[in-house]
Amino acid sequence: MSATLGDVRKGFKNTLMDALPGIFVYDTIQGVTQVPAIVVEPDVADLIKPAPGTDQDWKFNLYVLVAFAQPDQRQDQLDAMLSGVGDKSITKLLQADPSLGVNEGVRAVAAQIGGYGGQWKTLQIPHIGAWIRVHVYIDNSS
Repeated sequence: MSATLGDVRKGFKNTLMDALPGIFVYDTIQGVTQVPAIVVEPDVADLIKPAPGTDQDWKFNLYVLVAFAQPDQRQDQLDAMLSGVGDKSITKLLQADPSLGVNEGVRAVAAQIGGYGGQWKTLQIPHIGAWIRVHVYIDNSS
């Protein structure tokens, strides 16, 4: 079964929402209406020389956002999602289900975390957060 970009986006949304109750998942930062939230953004794909055994190597940015109110409590919430351990860890979640529930030809690997403490605003409500860079390798040859 071949995987499309749309399949991968839905896979992120379903995987994250199922494993992280109370987290809202969006396609765009402008769409964020409630936090805590994760925004799934395809950034760039390598097509010429992807990793061995793959057709595409997508780089996704997962923007992890929490409310700016109650900074200490919200920072703890952000830290839990960015940590490599614990039941709220996004990287651990991706390690547990790298196919994102799409198919065996999809493999998601968290590669970087950055922008910690970055600020965003939606609906005039300030948020703080960070981004996680995730490589998604897609093999449609089977």
